[in-house]
Amino acid sequence: MESTHYEVAGEKGVQALREKRDSIHSVETGLADSRVGFTPEDSKRLLSKLDRRILPWMAGLFLLSYLDRSNIGNARLDGLEKDLGLRGLQFNNALAIFYPFYVISEVPSNMMLKRTRASFWFAFLMVSWGTIMTLMGLVKNYTGLMIARSFLGIAEGGLFPGIAFYITLWYRRSETGSRMAIYYAAATVAGAFGGLLARGISEMRGVGGLEGWSWIFILEGLLTIIVAAVAYFFIPDDPSTAHFLTSAERDEVIRRLDDDNSHLSRANDMEFFWDAVKDWKTYAYS
Repeated sequence: MESTHYEVAGEKGVQALREKRDSIHSVETGLADSRVGFTPEDSKRLLSKLDRRILPWMAGLFLLSYLDRSNIGNARLDGLEKDLGLRGLQFNNALAIFYPFYVISEVPSNMMLKRTRASFWFAFLMVSWGTIMTLMGLVKNYTGLMIARSFLGIAEGGLFPGIAFYITLWYRRSETGSRMAIYYAAATVAGAFGGLLARGISEMRGVGGLEGWSWIFILEGLLTIIVAAVAYFFIPDDPSTAHFLTSAERDEVIRRLDDDNSHLSRANDMEFFWDAVKDWKTYAYS
């Protein structure tokens, strides 16, 4: 009887140990699953949600940027050269002066973006170049046009690299290429309807004593400022504060970036900046 009693007790002990082991395994598995994140289907839905919220804004901002920098060609067709008394290569100079200032402002702008909120910095850039564009409609001579184009380059220079950096805050490296292509395609859209828009605006010739090309600059600049005011409230700053995502989705976005080792916003190491400055490939590719 004692033997049977010990055997039963032993079996109960073994069973208890098995149940405890299974319980621990279940907890560990649950924690592991929590770290691993969503299923592939969940991840696809999450990416789709990010795309719907982020890409339209980035494409819209770049569309306005390209529209405002290129509308000088439409203004030329409406008589800008003649009205400002441009001669020889002066119009070409006004086109070219935009780009050195554009390039110079790229790195400082991205450094500011990393120290501020994306919604604020993008809105600030848009208000800046929108204001400059509006004032460009009031220039009276070659000097005024050159100054306006220079400042336009400074204001717009931060947008393209800023968007490229911003995309890396949300997507893995393997996912960024296609997203960047989508917003970059907005330049094609701007070229497609920019001429039609300018043609309609040029019919305002004489309103307020201004030429048609002046109204092209003024109205398109004002449009940028209006969109900037809206963008300030709707562009999410980063995954950790994205209100359009659930808590689990925010954690998943951050986890995916950690696993991919591409969350560049966590470092402000000037060493990387100086490495780029000293690398000859930086200048060759420029």
